[in-house]
Formats: sequence, structure tokens, C-alpha cells
Amino acid sequence: MNIVEVVNLLEDMISTGAASEKQIISAEQELGVLFADEYKEFLQQFGSVLADDIELVGIAKSKNRNVVDVTKREWEYNKNVPKNLYVVENIGIEGIVIWQDEKGLIYQTSLNKAPKVINKSLSEYITDK
Repeated sequence: MNIVEVVNLLEDMISTGAASEKQIISAEQELGVLFADEYKEFLQQFGSVLADDIELVGIAKSKNRNVVDVTKREWEYNKNVPKNLYVVENIGIEGIVIWQDEKGLIYQTSLNKAPKVINKSLSEYITDK
């Protein structure tokens, strides 16, 4: 299944609304990263998402749901994270943060720990939760 199909299966899913290509490019430029194609598709369809057991950051007005604000904050908290990773979910428990790179790999960090690959894609990460 692709990312749109996977997200649409989430229970009690609330989307902040589709992001424009201009908003996505602006976010990439502000962070100095390239988003994975899958993440761009997610942003174009949903913006950001709240659902049972998951809160995916993206393009949103809220600083706690906006990928630029959350990523910059988490880069400051954990100096072991390379600047090509961006946050897709801040678990909010024991400092666990979920990141993605431009190839789509999903990483996990905890308090001042280096990123560890946990999934091959955002779709797989959501499905495995």
C-alpha cells in the first residue's frame, strides 16, 4: 500500500489539510533538506495528521505539528542527529523521536542517542505501529 492508503486506514484520523508544492519546497529550503517522495505525497494529501496512537508532523500552523519547527527544535536537543534527517513524529515519551531521510528510511532516536534505522518507509513505520 502507498502512504495515502495507509494513512486513510488510521482510526479517528484528522488531517490539517493538503500542503501546496510551494509550502513543501519552502519547508525543504528552510531546513536545508530534501523530503522523501513518500513524505511529499503525504504532505500534498494531508499536511499533517492526528490519529489514534500516531501524530505525524508536516505542514501545519501549530509549531508542535510543523515539520520545520519540530525538526529545528529536535536538532537542538540531540546533536547526534545529522542535518539530512527531519522529524516525522515526536513520540513524547522518553525523548523518542522518529526521523526520515531523503531516501525514505525511518530512524529512531532517544535522549542524545545516534539515529538507528527502524523501517524502510513511512508506510511501513505506520503499519508496524
